[in-house]
Amino acid sequence: MYDLDYYIVLYVNASKKAWNMSEEDYMKYPDFRAFGIAVTDEMRNEVLDKFASVVESVKKQPPRLNVERWMFNNFKTACAQSLSDEEYEEIQTQVNRVKRSSLSDVKKAPYIGTKKPSAHSLSTRHLVAQPGISVIDVINRMPLLIDVSHVKTKSTEPIALRTKHIESWAHLFIRKYAPYDLIVREGFASKIPHTNYTVFSAWNAVDRALNDFGLKVDDSIGQASVKKKLLGKGRAEKEEVEAGVRRYVEWGEFKTSDESDACAIGLAYLLDKGIIKE
Repeated sequence: MYDLDYYIVLYVNASKKAWNMSEEDYMKYPDFRAFGIAVTDEMRNEVLDKFASVVESVKKQPPRLNVERWMFNNFKTACAQSLSDEEYEEIQTQVNRVKRSSLSDVKKAPYIGTKKPSAHSLSTRHLVAQPGISVIDVINRMPLLIDVSHVKTKSTEPIALRTKHIESWAHLFIRKYAPYDLIVREGFASKIPHTNYTVFSAWNAVDRALNDFGLKVDDSIGQASVKKKLLGKGRAEKEEVEAGVRRYVEWGEFKTSDESDACAIGLAYLLDKGIIKE
């Protein structure tokens, strides 16, 4: 490639067969080896065709998931999350066929490790000022945080407009990962009428977004119960809640505490029901 016709590859044998080798063994396993490769147009075209097929797959139809490839990065997890039921059934058929075959254990290993999430859950925190939402999958009773989001509304705008913004935001996020096995929200109750009005208005906005997809909230968990289940105490600062979330899932930066709170709601509920491990 790059207009070069010949390459010389120098191979260094850093792992010796033995410290004391016979001259015959040393001839077989030298410390250094040089290999000359002549690059032909056919070899160049093979590389270019590979990249062309990747571009075509992105624009048109992605290839089927190959269970034996991408073993040393996290692409396989991302691929598994996007499998349709038909694609999953096809892979499961392959897995069963390989399990019954006479292939070696090394060949079977990539297939035997194939798992589908046992729970695909959505958790929400409804504040009209800045609600948060998260999606958590459960694989082998271990939580996997898929995505989080939040939206900030303007306090100068009417509640009706603010909840319309919440509904639109929730609709787009819910659509991205639907359907769900479990939908949980943070329970709420206040003695202040206006606070109830704003929070329950946000609830209704998310309910309308869920209804667009034939979905509804399955259950709720109170704020104190979230903290107690996640941290072992009913009172905690925002930073403590986020630290509790990070004990169970890996994530980069939470843009707001409402995002980490939404994760905490989902994790606490999954812990409470025994769906994930303590």
